[in-house]
Amino acid sequence: MSLSPYEITGSRRVLETRFVDVREDQIRQAGVEGVHYCVELPRAAVVVPVLDDGAIVMVRQWRHCVGKVLLEVPAGRAMPGEPIEEAVARELEEETGYRAARLEPLGEFFPLAGISDHVGYIFAATGLIPGPARPEALENLETVRVPAARLIEMLTAGVIEDGFAQVALLRWFLHSRAIR
Repeated sequence: MSLSPYEITGSRRVLETRFVDVREDQIRQAGVEGVHYCVELPRAAVVVPVLDDGAIVMVRQWRHCVGKVLLEVPAGRAMPGEPIEEAVARELEEETGYRAARLEPLGEFFPLAGISDHVGYIFAATGLIPGPARPEALENLETVRVPAARLIEMLTAGVIEDGFAQVALLRWFLHSRAIR
């Protein structure tokens, strides 16, 4: 079987909302026809805020869909047309209160490539300046400071369950060479 793109023989929107759209594509590959649903989500701005002592600023946040509190890095959606660096800075300040003197790109990833076009852009934030957090109305979160060595232990033990946090922290540790 070929790894070439599917032939799309038809497409229609089956759901349109402010935050997510779902598209139904009629597809054909090597004479076989089928249906594939694509969840269209805004770009994600993901940030690893690094304090001067090397500790990482994390957020504990209630996540309704999984019914529990998760330890995460600050992250959120980029608005249409918003430069990703601006979205990263905005999310950092909204969720933690910190502003960054420097933002450094650490890469991008597709967290749901089998069902979605969703892409996350990861940045490290340094030179942090504290200030008041301004979470959105339904964001139920608290900021925590975690030493980098403790985060490695938590990742290894499976304590950090959020996929964005796992990928972002791995990228940060590889970038900073904290994992030896």
